[in-house]
Amino acid sequence: GDDVVYGTVLENVSMFELEAPVDRVEEALRQALVFDVISTLPMEDHTMLSGGEMQRLLLARALYRRPGLLLLDEASSALDEVTEAGLNSVLAGLGCTRIMIDHRSHTIESADRVIEFGHNPRLGCSTVKFSTRNAKSSPAESFEATIASARSEEGLADLCTGT
Repeated sequence: GDDVVYGTVLENVSMFELEAPVDRVEEALRQALVFDVISTLPMEDHTMLSGGEMQRLLLARALYRRPGLLLLDEASSALDEVTEAGLNSVLAGLGCTRIMIDHRSHTIESADRVIEFGHNPRLGCSTVKFSTRNAKSSPAESFEATIASARSEEGLADLCTGT
């Protein structure tokens, strides 16, 4: 079993809040795109969840609190591309600030701003690339343009950590 998830789904999502509103728990499960899966499980003592189901259950736990800031570290790493795209769409519509650490292109493409960390062996420096989507053009066009800009000399900020 997993020490992070124990008890009922209601207890897990609400973090054992006394008298947790069931409709709010269901809302968080729906937002995390895991309600349909959870509602079909037998709910026995040792019901096993897949990695993606576990990720979405833990995300529902965060969404239950209706956060103003959501910090996500590889939150979709165990999801298929279709579920990842759906989840990114839901998260984008929440109206909260999202800071996402990810390597998957679909998740990166859903961001308004991208900060890419790297290393420049030629200079012996860490590099940080910043890009912002241009709201006046389509998301796909502006994302490609800002990534291209970030990869050019003008969009690259080198932070030398020592030589």
